[in-house]
Amino acid sequence: MPASDPAADPVDELHDLAAMTQDSINAGYTGLRIVANGTLRVLNPRRRDRIVRYEHLIDRFCLDHAFTRLCAFDTTALGADVLAELGCVHTLTYGELSSFVLCAARGVDAALVGSVDAFSIGQLLQALGRIGVPRAGGRAVLDAADLEFIDVRALRDLDGRVADAGATLMLRSPPIFVSRLMELLGVRAVRVEPAEPPERPV
Repeated sequence: MPASDPAADPVDELHDLAAMTQDSINAGYTGLRIVANGTLRVLNPRRRDRIVRYEHLIDRFCLDHAFTRLCAFDTTALGADVLAELGCVHTLTYGELSSFVLCAARGVDAALVGSVDAFSIGQLLQALGRIGVPRAGGRAVLDAADLEFIDVRALRDLDGRVADAGATLMLRSPPIFVSRLMELLGVRAVRVEPAEPPERPV
């Protein structure tokens, strides 16, 4: 099925998807699956910010609803760079579109999976800005348990962007090398979320 009118606000579709999913369950199905061709929506670069935010929101929607989706894009019409912009907010992609994935996860603002270096940090900063993590002056938490690698340049650039926004970005459960690198660099705005103390036996 083609995506709906590219001029419409995709965020409004979440209400429709919730109703369609519930209708499917009421009809005796275990959930709803949709395949959508989103090429027309992302051809206009001025609309791409909204679309990437929508992709993240629908990824979060899938956590709490019996809903799955498959997004299709015409690679010849978009090119590798645009596909990387879109692929980095999809939990699963065909081929390696991006070295990292920024996906929805329970209990945090997002999860950062994969590797980030000097070549991909710009794409990560762009994606974080598009999904609104962290908001200016706010605090956000990224699950970094599956962050495989981040280099000095990427960590400094990430810290600088968050600091410029007057915000704080907490990394939950990052690999030990990330914590050590943060200590060596003396980053200001990116911090490791303190581990919760173990519960005492009663």
